[in-house]
Amino acid sequence: MKKIAVFMGDTSGEFQAEIIAAVEEEAKVLGVSVYVFTNAGVYGANAFYTQGEKNIIYLPYLEDYDGIIVAGDTFGIDVMYEELAMLLEKEARCPVVCLRQKDERFSNILVDDYDAMCNIVKHFIEEHGYTKIYFMTGKLEMYDAQRRLLAYIDTMYKYGLRITPEMIFEGDYWSNKGDEALDWFLKDEDNWPQAIVCANDYMAISVCDALNRRGIKIPSQIAVSGYDDVEESKFSIPPLTTVQINCGEIGKAAFQLLKDLYETKESRRDVYIKGEPIYRSSCCNVFDWNQESAKKLLAEKEFIKQSFYTHTSMGIAFDSEDDFENLIHVAYEYIKGKGYERVYVCLCDGNDVEQEGSALQQKYSEKMVLKAIINPDSCEYKEESFSRRELLPAQYRKENDLMYVHPFHGQNKCLGYVVMKSRSLQRLRFFLTRWVQEMGGALERQMIYEESKELMELRSNYHKDPLTGIGNRREMDRILLKYSNAIIATGGFCIISADMDDLKQINDCYGHLEGDIALCEIAGILKKVVGKQGVATRIGGDEFLVCLQTNKQEDAERVTKEIQESVLEYNKNSGKPWYLHISIGYAFCRNRNSILMTMEQADKNMYEAKRIWKSSREYKGEAHE
Repeated sequence: MKKIAVFMGDTSGEFQAEIIAAVEEEAKVLGVSVYVFTNAGVYGANAFYTQGEKNIIYLPYLEDYDGIIVAGDTFGIDVMYEELAMLLEKEARCPVVCLRQKDERFSNILVDDYDAMCNIVKHFIEEHGYTKIYFMTGKLEMYDAQRRLLAYIDTMYKYGLRITPEMIFEGDYWSNKGDEALDWFLKDEDNWPQAIVCANDYMAISVCDALNRRGIKIPSQIAVSGYDDVEESKFSIPPLTTVQINCGEIGKAAFQLLKDLYETKESRRDVYIKGEPIYRSSCCNVFDWNQESAKKLLAEKEFIKQSFYTHTSMGIAFDSEDDFENLIHVAYEYIKGKGYERVYVCLCDGNDVEQEGSALQQKYSEKMVLKAIINPDSCEYKEESFSRRELLPAQYRKENDLMYVHPFHGQNKCLGYVVMKSRSLQRLRFFLTRWVQEMGGALERQMIYEESKELMELRSNYHKDPLTGIGNRREMDRILLKYSNAIIATGGFCIISADMDDLKQINDCYGHLEGDIALCEIAGILKKVVGKQGVATRIGGDEFLVCLQTNKQEDAERVTKEIQESVLEYNKNSGKPWYLHISIGYAFCRNRNSILMTMEQADKNMYEAKRIWKSSREYKGEAHE
């Protein structure tokens, strides 16, 4: 085993940092290189920016790695894990290990949530004599949330304790539902809980805060417990009873499992890590104070405060630079002294990336260009072309590397990526993500400024298909952004994939001029039927895409029916020797982060419609007389 990939979101998280530290320690012993592909997660409501962050999963050649670790629950972007999982199934040729998230397609390192949660509930029953124990769940679509809830239910039933619907509140693993949970739990004044068991610490801390605000004493009136033993749990008021999970043990076990699977060629295996209950003041009235943890928390608070003050001035400084070398120099001034070994800025090859087309897809070019190296004490400016497959030119890679790879993009343009070598993220944890984001935005603005003259000249035709006169792929990108940003208000929109059939036959039999006429007729029909309900575009060749401002099935069916009827009407009256036909499929986008998957589903439905038509009598008869 020579090199492994790790996919995880936002390395500023305590869990992520401890996992990487443990994996690195194990990898160093065997001389294994570790490539951490990370991102910042959701950044505002811009679907294009989110897609740029999610795009990091498409950067590496997965077949080149000897092992892959995935921390899917850290991504912070809807559908990102499933996209990566499908990609791994298709391209990876090595063992894949998922952390804290059970996936039957791969091997898994799982926390024994069930036994640990049973012990917490058992503690409240046996040690405190409580019978009214309520439960706040995590996201119920997640495996660990299901296991923790099941443990609570089974333990209560084991002791013959009754559970009613009012005793369970569905949380989301975040820290913003404490008051809502208490409104649910405390609505019956004569039947308050004696204890509230929460499926993680962040929810438990929010419940403690809400109880404190209401003047309800913990634990004398209501006891509280959490799960995970995050650093903040030690300083909750009062300190939180919880379950301690050794993140370093998870990272170590993940690397060891990869090694075993790689050597034995075993297909998959699950490994369980046990959690250890930690009883503190939120249930036991004991004083618990950890001086080292307090120092660590205060140090992190100071880093966060410094980063916050720096971010504002950094954004202004980056925006003021209209030259790449000056921008890199300013970036160096902000990052120097923060403990990195070296930072490489790799940009997409301009000639290569242009042919990729859609801004929504934000593809990396196959050829990359190393443009700058930021050393601890200087900057170097380069112009070295290399294959994206290498991630860096050979002279900058060595055995036993630990490299963090972060997407580098603006709003609507994939710019490249940043590779950072560092043995410790402590001084960069709360800074690196924003530094890369600000630099990417500044670089995109530079590029737009440089291209402004050409853009002004092309502006009138930039969003129009020159043959048919309807919108082109760029126009569709603009519409998708507009509709996705309005999803909260509209509830979603419909994407229709439409494909003109047998264009090649028309071109071959009657000439390309007739083929162009056929394309224009299809475009005209789409534009007329859609009208003000949406936008019709030609995205290439015989492919069309329509966006409808509706999330209703009946509207989509009505529009597709009108399109087909208009095509039939054209065939009756055109007098043309060729037969016009269009295959249609549609799907609904109800989440701003799932646009690509919606487009793929619409395509699948369209190709199914095409298959059915091509096996029909009509296709074999009238269309090919």
